[in-house]
Parts: sequence; structure tokens; C-alpha cells
Amino acid sequence: MLPLARTVMAFAVLLAVVALPGIGAEGSPTVVLTAGYLAVTVLIELARRVGATGPSRLLIPLDAVWIAAVLHPSQEATAPLAFLVYLHVAAMTLLVSNRAGLASAASHVTMAFAGAATLGAGVSNDTAARVASIVIFAGAVAWSSTRSLDRLRQGRTELVSLLALSTELEGGHRVEEVHTVLLNHVIERLGFDRAAVVSGVRNDVVAAVRAGGVETRLRWPGPGGPVAIGWRPGGETRLLRNLDPSTHERLDALLPWAGTVVVVPLQA
Repeated sequence: MLPLARTVMAFAVLLAVVALPGIGAEGSPTVVLTAGYLAVTVLIELARRVGATGPSRLLIPLDAVWIAAVLHPSQEATAPLAFLVYLHVAAMTLLVSNRAGLASAASHVTMAFAGAATLGAGVSNDTAARVASIVIFAGAVAWSSTRSLDRLRQGRTELVSLLALSTELEGGHRVEEVHTVLLNHVIERLGFDRAAVVSGVRNDVVAAVRAGGVETRLRWPGPGGPVAIGWRPGGETRLLRNLDPSTHERLDALLPWAGTVVVVPLQA
């Protein structure tokens, strides 16, 4: 994907040479520079594929030098191409790693200061603002990438957990076995301290409670399922805080002194 990103950036520059006034016509130094950049990057990629990894370390600085050279001749004329810096940082962060993205940002910051030094004007307000925007953008992209990866890992973990639960439930033929599977899932995989499962068996209510590694089974006459704990049939998942024994007497008896309870109705 990185070679494709570099190709897109190069063709964006070539298109700008033709379409935007002030950058230069075909055959200008910008075109020659871009063609040379593409040739060098292709050679480095070919070398990497045959096992020579050393030259590939030069790609990030090479990208930064090329972008700086493209933007440097006339800052006003090449202003529309300033997005190349941010595109490069984003590509390195999302396609390689956060470290590579921050390294590319550092290269662009270095080139910005070097460009200001060659002009002999020192660090102007525009240069400082550009450097600050690069640093902030790189940090924001790295943070977003980290959050996205965390969510992907969490989603994958949850999917694997649900697949395991489904497989285990298929192997349960008795109510007690199903209760044990659900208790294991809630406590061991989801990380809750206590759990209770309530089911209806004929005209009785069968419940299993696990707390502190101890599993207790209860049975009493009455309708099973959510109704057994004062919950309406077909109700949605609810989060209860500070259970009121007068309202949820049975649930409070199963999980005494529970500060927060998640009620999930299930139907076989």
C-alpha cells in the first residue's frame, strides 16, 4: 500500500504542474525531481523485496526531502500541495505504525526548519504554525489509530468469546449444564464478580448463582425466565443500580448487596 500512496502523491504533483499556474510546465525541475523520486523509490522497493532491507530505511527521509523540494521553490504557488505532508504522515501511521508516522512528522519538521534556514529568514510565524500543525496532526492520527486498533482487538476478542459460548451451549443438554456454561462466560470471559442464571423448567424456577468461586443452585415453584425476578417477558437488556429489595426482591435475594446488575433476557 505504501508504494501506491507514494505513486498517488507523485501523480498529484505532476497533475498540479500541468493544472496550476506558477508551479511549472512539463519538463520543469519539479517534473524531473518527481520522476527521479519515483525511480529511486521503485529501486528501493525492489531491493527490499530481494532481501536488502537497509535502503528501505531511507524512504521516510527521502519522502520528506522530495515533498520539501516540491513545496520550497514558490510557497504561494505550491500551497495547494501542502496536503502532501499530512497525507504522508497519515499513510505512514495507518499503513506502517505509529512510530513510522511520528518519524515522518519529525522528518517534515526538520525539513521545515531547514527550509527556513536556507532562506535566511529564521523561524517565521508561518513556519512555526506549519510545524505545530504537523505535530498536532501526527499526534491526532496516532491516537486515533491506537484507539481504532484497540476497538478492533476488542471486537475480535468478543467475537471469539461469542463463538466459544455458542459451541459450549450446543454441547449442553441439561439445564444445569447450560447454567454452568453461561456462568463461566459471564465471570471468566466478561470479568464480572458474580452472576446468576434463572430459567423455567416446567412449573418451577431453576436458578444458579456463582460468587467467590462457589456455585449455588436453587429451585422454587413459579413461572421461569424474567418473570421469576420481576422482569417482564421480552424485555430489553437493562442496567440496574442500587437494587431496591421491595421492587426486585428475588433478584436482590440472588445477588445480595449488588451495586450494579446487568439483566439480559435470553430465549432458547
